[in-house]
Amino acid sequence: MLTLYRRHRRSCKHRAKGRKHRHCQCPIWVDGYLSGTEVRESLRVRDWQQAQEIIRGWEIEDRRTSRPMRKTLSDCWQEFLVDIEARKLHESTIRKYRLLQRQMQEFAVSKGLQFIDEFDLSTLSAFRSHWKDGPRSSAKKLERMRAFLWFVQRRNWILNNPAIELKAPKVTLCPTLPFSNEEVHRILVATDQYRNEMPSHGVENGRRIRGLVLLLRYSGMRIGDAVNLNIERLKGNRVFL
Repeated sequence: MLTLYRRHRRSCKHRAKGRKHRHCQCPIWVDGYLSGTEVRESLRVRDWQQAQEIIRGWEIEDRRTSRPMRKTLSDCWQEFLVDIEARKLHESTIRKYRLLQRQMQEFAVSKGLQFIDEFDLSTLSAFRSHWKDGPRSSAKKLERMRAFLWFVQRRNWILNNPAIELKAPKVTLCPTLPFSNEEVHRILVATDQYRNEMPSHGVENGRRIRGLVLLLRYSGMRIGDAVNLNIERLKGNRVFL
């Protein structure tokens, strides 16, 4: 017969209540005998229902099922980053994954976690509660976390991807309306005022700003594309505005 219990951490406020107390998030262990062999080990999960399902499967099959090879969080991230760099993803995408890596490892240190299989659904939910992002950015970060854990699952370092069970935040889209004719006129007038207020370089800069505003208005380009536009290159390719 196998018995589940929580092995309380030193920081757990319920530690004095002993192993019978299970209403916390400490690691779940199993103790007992299976097929005449003593079993005493960590199930590497924190969800009580998930632990019961694992033990139920062991008792039905009368043996311990094979477990994935245990991997540290830092090792998983190292191999994942090597993989996405080999896939030639954009540098901005890789930078966002590195940010998620740093935040996830800082959270793991604060909670005393070391292995990737310790990040069950409850732990991931607690990790997400520390995010300071808006709804749209939070939804994108959740997609990146799912992709990372999917990579880990495909390599048999975890049994399943708990991030799939996390629901994405609700994103309310606010359409951006174009400037009215009056607003465009006020913007152009402001460029003239800029030239008068900055006598040293105001004339040249004011002319550049006015040209940028007109380019944005009549081309529909994004600001970043308009700023990086190379006019000489366009002339060489016989493309004129």
